[in-house]
Amino acid sequence: MMRHVIVGTIPSLSKLGTELWAIYALLRRAMVKGYDSVIVETNNLEAYRVVWNFNVAGVPPHVIDLMSQISILLKNHRWVCVLAYNFPA
Repeated sequence: MMRHVIVGTIPSLSKLGTELWAIYALLRRAMVKGYDSVIVETNNLEAYRVVWNFNVAGVPPHVIDLMSQISILLKNHRWVCVLAYNFPA
């Protein structure tokens, strides 16, 4: 069971891109390890909203690429995957 994954930042990405990269990296790692279910929690409301209400209008290309990969992983019928928003204290 994974409790935490730390991926760091990628200097060429925006703050939103870095948050989406962290979500993608966790999902991809869980898929590679063969987990049958995963719950991803984020405290970044912007990233959470982008994942659930994605609209390509005015979005940078790197965000579109990350969102397409996240969408593929979230919709994979091989596992149960939940993305939750964790309200900051």
